[in-house]
Parts: sequence; C-alpha cells; structure tokens
Amino acid sequence: MTHRLRNSQTQKPPRKIFAAILAGGSGERLWPLSRARTPKPLLRLRGARTLLAQVLSRVAAVASRRRTAVIATQDCVAALRRSTGRLPGVTWLAEPAARNTAMCVGLAALWAARQDPAGVIVVLPADQQIQTHRQFAQTLRRAVAAAAGREAIVLLGIRPTRPATEYGYIRRGRRLEPRLYRAAAFREKPRAKLAEALVRRGGWYWNAGIFVAQAGVVLLALRRYLPRVAAGLAELEAAWGTPRFARVLRQVYQRAPKVSFDVGVLQRARHVLVAEAAFAWSDVGSWEAVAARWGRQRVGPAAIGDRGSVVITSDHHLVGLLGTSQLLVVHTPDATLVCDRRRAHELKRLVRRIRARGLTRYL
Repeated sequence: MTHRLRNSQTQKPPRKIFAAILAGGSGERLWPLSRARTPKPLLRLRGARTLLAQVLSRVAAVASRRRTAVIATQDCVAALRRSTGRLPGVTWLAEPAARNTAMCVGLAALWAARQDPAGVIVVLPADQQIQTHRQFAQTLRRAVAAAAGREAIVLLGIRPTRPATEYGYIRRGRRLEPRLYRAAAFREKPRAKLAEALVRRGGWYWNAGIFVAQAGVVLLALRRYLPRVAAGLAELEAAWGTPRFARVLRQVYQRAPKVSFDVGVLQRARHVLVAEAAFAWSDVGSWEAVAARWGRQRVGPAAIGDRGSVVITSDHHLVGLLGTSQLLVVHTPDATLVCDRRRAHELKRLVRRIRARGLTRYL
C-alpha cells in the first residue's frame, strides 16, 4: 500500500476534501433509547432531526455528499439506511464486525486515498451536538488548511467548561499559528481530582474525537504504529472493486485487532497538532453527558417532580417523581431505566446482565 504525499509546508488548498462519519457505536450507555433497531445516530434528543442528519448538515460546509461516507457495522448501516432513505451521493461503508475505531478509520482513509491520497479527510463521530454551526465550519476549514500543507494529523480541541471525567484531554504545546499548536500530551478520562487540576492549570482541551489529515498520512501512520491493521488494509486495497472484496473484508475483520485510533496512533505519533475549536460542543455518548449538557428536570416532555433529576419520556406518558433526588429516568414503550445519576456510567453492566439473561429483544 503506497501513497505518494507531498512534503510541502505551504498552506495550499487540498485537491479534494472528504468526510468520514463514524456511526457504528453500540450506544449501550444510552440504553434503553439506543437499541439495535434504533442505533444512537438516529436519536432525536432535542429537535426534530436525528444526530446523523445534524452531522451530515454540518459537514456539508467542507465536503460534498459524493465525498462523504458513513461508516458503521453492517446491522447498523441497514438500520440507518432504512430510517434515512437513500441520501443520494453518500457512500455507506459497512463493517462486518465492530473492531473499535482504528480499523474503522483505516477503512475510511483507504476509501478516500483511492480517490486522492493527498486529499484531506475529516473524521468525526455521529453522536455529538454542536450549537454554533458557523463557528464549527470556520474551525473545520482552518484545520483542513493546516492538514493540507503538512504531513500531520490535526485534532480539534474543545476548551473545557467543567472538570469532566468522561472525556479525554489534550495538552497544547508549541504554538504554530493562531489557535494551532503541537499536541504535547494526552490524558484519557481522568479521575475527578486530576480533571479539576487540568482545567485549573489551563492549556488542556477536551478531545472531541474530530480530526483532519491527508488520507495518505492516516494510512502511513497506521503502517508505522499499527502494522496489523495496515496489513489488513493492504489486502482490502488489492481486492477493492473486485468480486472477492466482500469475502476479503470479512476475513480481514476476523483477524483485525480491537484498538482505538486514539490509543493506537494519536497518542504515539509525533506529528499531531491541536486546533483550538471556536464552537459550543457536547458529546452525546452517555446519559452523564446528556445530563451535563441540558442539566434540567427533563429532556422530553411530561415530567413532574424532583428538579435534580433527568427524565426522558414521551408526550403521552407522564413520569412523576416524589421524595427522590438525582435520578435518571428513561421511559420507552417496552423498557424503562431508573438509576442514580451518579452511577449512570455503570450502565454497560446492566446491559450485559440483560444480555446474559437472554433478554436480547430489549437490546
């Protein structure tokens, strides 16, 4: 797998810009709203549009539909396509199995590099909310310009508004341009005291999981730091466009390691930059994040009672709370979650117990 890259530091516009939307998360931390038949990108937490529709709208500021791909597991892709319709021009990349984000990012980079290895790819999750679209587009364009002229990976860093323990952190190093720095260190989901110290110290950003790089740079980084992933991608490149591609894809994913792109590449690579974001951002990866973002009695209508709780329900179903505090209540037609807000991070344990009892119809 060889892709020729220019080595210029000149800030030239890339020949092509691609967008890869990672939509394959299991969404277990948002159960019971997120299920196999209604994956997380299809949730409507505030407003009429799904999270996937929102991210497609945002990324259109830099990449056209025909250069946009949505990547998820096969089952998730099927559910997304049923719910969203055709989305003309968008490419759907279906993974045979979940292998964390390194393989997923590699597949997206290979898709883009086959069209233009020096083209810039914007990789972003489908489960985030961004309120200020114009500022988001401005930040993204700055990151694209930085990545187009460098053989580096540019991460978007969010100024922390609280000592969050559910996010990773990036420390900025030497300043290269206004709001563009070398990435000096990473901290994955620190404990509360360390998170407080990082925010107080300054110079640390939340890792939004959004990054920009030339497609060929991503593939070269995988070759250097995750050779097993890169070997699988080389097999896929050789089979791409042939009748045997589906079979090779299954075989590659059976052998692929489960490793995140952040841990496997970004935290080890030397040429990683951080672009300071100028937009309001929130992760929607867990009920803790939802509660922190909206921080009010309810996200859905029809809830009465304790002001310290978060209640998600429907218009036709009333939830009343009396003599309680700090609860998370999520009501759906066939399953209801009631838990202490402070223990919402343990939700995956409950999902595992449901699966172990054979109650998969609720998942």
